[in-house]
Amino acid sequence: MKLYTIPELAEMLKCDRLWLYKLAARGNLPAVRIGRLVRVPEPWLLQWMEENAGRRPNGNDKGGPEM
Repeated sequence: MKLYTIPELAEMLKCDRLWLYKLAARGNLPAVRIGRLVRVPEPWLLQWMEENAGRRPNGNDKGGPEM
């Protein structure tokens, strides 16, 4: 199973890594903590992307997560 780091996800998704860390800390992005490390398993990422497709990060469209 592939585990992604937050910087890897930021590059793949073309978004800010700090925003992804905040999402993970709030539980809005499924992640595993290994000590201080944060990893996102690929199956969890794919499911999260499918569930959140088309949502705006501020929650103004289709009930997206609040930022």
